[in-house]
Amino acid sequence: MSDQAPNSLSVAELENLLKTAEPDKDYAEKAEFAGLTKSEMIEAISEARDALYKKCGCPMTSKLLALMMIVDLQNYHEGMSDKAADASEKDCAYAWARDAGQLGAAHSIVMRVSVDQTDFVADEVLGRTDQN
Repeated sequence: MSDQAPNSLSVAELENLLKTAEPDKDYAEKAEFAGLTKSEMIEAISEARDALYKKCGCPMTSKLLALMMIVDLQNYHEGMSDKAADASEKDCAYAWARDAGQLGAAHSIVMRVSVDQTDFVADEVLGRTDQN
């Protein structure tokens, strides 16, 4: 077999190559995660978290980070629900809204968990004024 690329391929040869080609799993995975593989994404997030812990170094770091990430996820789910509703996809909109509600419940639970006597978290700090 020659190491040189052919000057041309017939349609039959192209079809045969398509049938026998292995999917590029790494490419597909990177397309899902903004150019990162799952392991690269986990590593990047872990490094950012570790840097944050090193800078702040207290239990409030975890609580604030958890609350902020829950709010981000809740906002994302609410936005997806709105988009689905605008597209008249009622079942899909309901599912996104239900999950947004679950995230709201998770936020309430984390808000009520006291880290220690220095726990200063208030709704205003996180930009959430509608908590009960």
